[in-house]
Amino acid sequence: ERLARQVGVWKVDCTYHQGGEPMQIEATETVEAFGGFYTEATFEANMMGAPFRGRAVLGFEPATGEYVGTWYDTMVPQLFTFRGTFDAAGKGLSMRAEGQDFWSGAPAAYRTVEEHRDDGSRHFEMFMQVEGQPEMKLFTYVYTRAS
Repeated sequence: ERLARQVGVWKVDCTYHQGGEPMQIEATETVEAFGGFYTEATFEANMMGAPFRGRAVLGFEPATGEYVGTWYDTMVPQLFTFRGTFDAAGKGLSMRAEGQDFWSGAPAAYRTVEEHRDDGSRHFEMFMQVEGQPEMKLFTYVYTRAS
């Protein structure tokens, strides 16, 4: 039921926060149901003059009570595997992953927070923390339903 809310086509306003002035782009994400426990998403944008595509799978594992997800894209050669839970109200999904810093290759912890708002939009943020450094916000996505 929580995953079914994401099915459809979304307009995504993206703000990237790494270094200097934030960079803003528009994207489209198409989310399809895959059985009763998973969704598959295709994310498409044009970033710095090049096509950018990403794919995500998000599902629920009844045995653990956790949501699990993967992400991969055409710019970063890294497969992310996330685990997390919804808050008690069922509106906020928080997930965590381990990986590498995009720039230095150092081990990094990733955290995402997705809020399902009452108006039907979704607000998504991703953060990264390298050991010994403060956590930094990588990007913010605001999703509005296109269809």
